Amino acid sequence: MKVNTTAIAQALNISRSTVSKALNNRPEVRDETKEMVLNAAKKMGYKKLVDSANTPKKDICLLIHEDEASNNFWSMILRGAENYLSSNGFRIFFGVINGTEEKQGIIPAMLSTNNMPAGIIMIGSYRCEYYSSIRRLGLPVVATDMPADMKDNELLNDIVFMNGESSVYEITKNLIDSGISDIAFVGDINWSRSIRERWNGYKLAILENDLKLNRDYDPFVYTERQDHFEDIAENLYRVGHFPKAFVCANDVVALRLIGMLEEKGFRVPEDIVVTGFDNFTLDAVTPKNLTTVSYDISAIGYLAARQILWRVDNPDMPYMITRINSKVIYANNTKHQTK
Repeated sequence: MKVNTTAIAQALNISRSTVSKALNNRPEVRDETKEMVLNAAKKMGYKKLVDSANTPKKDICLLIHEDEASNNFWSMILRGAENYLSSNGFRIFFGVINGTEEKQGIIPAMLSTNNMPAGIIMIGSYRCEYYSSIRRLGLPVVATDMPADMKDNELLNDIVFMNGESSVYEITKNLIDSGISDIAFVGDINWSRSIRERWNGYKLAILENDLKLNRDYDPFVYTERQDHFEDIAENLYRVGHFPKAFVCANDVVALRLIGMLEEKGFRVPEDIVVTGFDNFTLDAVTPKNLTTVSYDISAIGYLAARQILWRVDNPDMPYMITRINSKVIYANNTKHQTK
């Protein structure tokens, strides 16, 4: 029979949360309870038992994609997580995977040994199957995004990310109120839940104002990663009729799109309006003439770190979604500004 924290809790007639806290030497658990749990775990052959109550697990793994590890955006999230974890006496080590490893469900080597961390923070978005692979490790997990089509009642772990739907709804509604009804969305709605929610905000504003989604603009729903920007150029040639506004999934996409439109002779925003999201670009400089959505990026990492330590102590509580508040930042010189 496999010995886990649930089996130990049942044997001692205490909660699984108390067992987890005792095994991790949490200060809120009485010493006599820790000793009772440790003795029971040793007798039952619990494999993940630490050597003694004085050497608790103090490592958290931050898992990230190889092609995003050097991105300043994700570095800000990592910095927020590191600040919280280090202030609570926890160490961080990084797990890096590439696209092939993700498709094949390969777990980083440092997570396949007996020296497992106390928990895992997954930075960015992954395939649904990969979340399941990580979950099978039996460790607490917090992620900063989720699969695009995953429903709230299908959560595999806790989620911390920004509020995107209402902000993009506001941007799109503002465009419509200013007289612009021919609007396209640019971003891969199947890439992640955060992008899908931005699309949902755009779509809701369109439909609530008795407009129709123009199927001619479907090609702009593309992969928004840096190495797929050539898709935008190709789609610009494919679509014969240009919209009067592009609502983009993020600032990086918006800036690249602006460059391509200007190469074609369009003036932005005089001829075509372009909006972004994140209030952030790869060089950490956001142009003042771009309407975008701002939020505290480092707070995502901070709250993810806080949540993973809470989850270590509360393994039986329901999974939850934590959202960071966001705010639309309107450009000073765009003609669609009505605020």
